[in-house]
Amino acid sequence: TGSQYGTPFAERDIAGRVILITGGARGIGATLAAALCKRGAKVLIADCLESEATSTASRLGAAGVFVYDQTDLQSIRTMFGTITEKFGYLDVLVANAGIMSGLGVDMIDADDQLELKNWSVNAVGCSQVVKYALPLLFSPSGQPDFGRTVLFIGSSSARLTVPDPGYGALSYRGSRAGINGMMVALHSLYCDDNPIARQLRQDRTLQRVVSGDPGYVASGLGADDPNTRGLTDVSFEDLVK
Repeated sequence: TGSQYGTPFAERDIAGRVILITGGARGIGATLAAALCKRGAKVLIADCLESEATSTASRLGAAGVFVYDQTDLQSIRTMFGTITEKFGYLDVLVANAGIMSGLGVDMIDADDQLELKNWSVNAVGCSQVVKYALPLLFSPSGQPDFGRTVLFIGSSSARLTVPDPGYGALSYRGSRAGINGMMVALHSLYCDDNPIARQLRQDRTLQRVVSGDPGYVASGLGADDPNTRGLTDVSFEDLVK
């Protein structure tokens, strides 16, 4: 893409690789899970939606399903403790879980609790998921020569250049911009080759840390905020032009 962190990668053989997808019960996460399962990966689906996560995992033949709350640190720790016991390592983390409220709502009218939840899930919770996934990504178990990877599912709303239309979403867009910051921080420490990074990471490395912008996707994102539905009166052409 020409970006410092936008290097295109050749497709890899992922058969047998252990891949954790947060927010994997539906939407983008479930679609990724389906594609990865078809290619033979051992996909672990994690979500707060127990029935949907279980159904999706069963339908796709996923290797595991984990119910957790991304706003609860103890729940995150418990999930990774269980993954450690059952699998021992991760090859890939797909940090996909997120919520969206305040889209198409004047910022002064946004619900305070939903605004806080945007930060709790999209920023704070995401950073804690990454933190507790790292020991599994650094584990010598499995085949670490595969090149352990972290993929953040970002958002076009986080762009600082060529921004999306002015549809509000103060905390959503702010929290999504934080994901790009996490990607840069993780890459600079565990992928870049510089003296400070080498000293801090103590031989722990990741091969790839990337953030992907899926664009506009028809999914359940935004369902927590009934006011968000008001944006459906805007045509797709008007939204993206």
